[in-house]
Amino acid sequence: MNEEDYLILLKQQLVKERIQNAIVLSHLDEDFYQDLSKWRESASKEQNEEAHSLLLQLTRIRIGKILCYSDTQEVNGIHDRLAKEEKSLYQKIHQACIEFNSEVLNR
Repeated sequence: MNEEDYLILLKQQLVKERIQNAIVLSHLDEDFYQDLSKWRESASKEQNEEAHSLLLQLTRIRIGKILCYSDTQEVNGIHDRLAKEEKSLYQKIHQACIEFNSEVLNR
């Protein structure tokens, strides 16, 4: 991909995430964040700043949606829509929710 393609891809992903229902996650390639990070290493300062701003918006939306799924037992293929880093985040939050519920409900 050339430099502009990554910015376009990031903008498209942000639009997809915004138009989805508040709890519906759109699909991200497993290596999305890693590939973007590699591209940012060689991007111009201006492109890097734009990518940072877009990425911040995207991750805030996706984290909110991941939080919605973290407290449920039914995940209906959520792992297929998450990047590697998001899978790790989901597992940690899900485990914390299980422990919290166990602590609160078993008193």
